[in-house]
Amino acid sequence: MVSELKELGINLGYRCNFRCAHCSVIEDPRIKLSASEVNLLAKIIEGHKFRSLLFVGGEPTLYIDIANDILSKAGDLSRTSVRITTNGHFANSKCNAIKTLASFVKLDRVQLSYDKFHSKFLPLANIRNLFYACKALKKKFNVTTVLENPMDILLLEKIKRAGKFTVGIQKVLPIGRAKTNHINHPYPSLDQKVLRKHCPNRSKIMYFCGRGFSTCCSSLVFNSREKDMIHPTIERHLNSKFYKTAVLSNFGRFARKLGVSTKDLRPEHSAPCTLCEFLFNRARESQGAYNVRP
Repeated sequence: MVSELKELGINLGYRCNFRCAHCSVIEDPRIKLSASEVNLLAKIIEGHKFRSLLFVGGEPTLYIDIANDILSKAGDLSRTSVRITTNGHFANSKCNAIKTLASFVKLDRVQLSYDKFHSKFLPLANIRNLFYACKALKKKFNVTTVLENPMDILLLEKIKRAGKFTVGIQKVLPIGRAKTNHINHPYPSLDQKVLRKHCPNRSKIMYFCGRGFSTCCSSLVFNSREKDMIHPTIERHLNSKFYKTAVLSNFGRFARKLGVSTKDLRPEHSAPCTLCEFLFNRARESQGAYNVRP
């Protein structure tokens, strides 16, 4: 049974004005959505009536014109929440933050990525400016931060001084530059509960400019070039072997379908995305490709 798609994430382009050591996106920064992709996405948004839209990059505020083109062509969005995930570079003053956010045709929530890696490029003052800009424009605001090690949580105290907002915590995954730079959150032991978990993205879908649609927004897309993990249409993706097995099965059942033993799992496979990539790689090593058992 295919799960209901609640959110569409759209990668507007890969250009970013920061170069964080842990960034998952290492695609060609010259790639951005084409006019035909914009029209395709607008039609899909209008037809599927997603509960929420998410614009990401790169840095999405470098592509406001493209985001607005999509939003303007997508029909009635009164029941759709629109948000961005940004690095906050434009919030060097409250005035500039308001000006940038107000330039979106529709924007309901702003999510700022900030952690010890972003702090090398973004002053703490920008968080405060962005928070008060969102407050002035009556837009929701939150921060998401990633941890490489437990000591990184000390940065939360500095973040909280900027205002009262939610801070979400994630762990660094070995994707993109993080993998190249050997940055990864250490796990003391394997959490066996991960085998009972499902893909955390199973009710969402991403569109990657120049490539297509995929449920995965993590290791399999950025570390691999398997054709069956990304498709030109939503329908082809939802009917793919990848979606029906990797996404709708829990990881323990998925491992059995691939014929992969879980005895060799290591502590880092406690992260669902890292485990998923491991299962695919192990199946490819033993079979030359991943073949799913009935």
